[in-house]
Amino acid sequence: MPNIFPRGIAVGKSFYDRTTERKKLKQNIDNTIHTALIAPRRYGKTSLIAQVIHENKIDHIWIDFMTIMSKEDMQIKFFQKISTLIPQPQKN
Repeated sequence: MPNIFPRGIAVGKSFYDRTTERKKLKQNIDNTIHTALIAPRRYGKTSLIAQVIHENKIDHIWIDFMTIMSKEDMQIKFFQKISTLIPQPQKN
């Protein structure tokens, strides 16, 4: 049985409801509409985004800006993450 109140991000069977919000967020992603999720801490903003990405198998990168200390650090992390989405050439 999934944990009803997980300590971290709720995704998959741990994520519950928010059907309307998930549908609207998916539409915005499909239509490349920028979206801001605003709510107090611990209201599930990150879980909502993670669930929509998970259930729709959306290619993405996830950067935790709380760990970035400089412009150079941001560049390094961005290029490391974005490189995971670029297909690598097949070796024969």
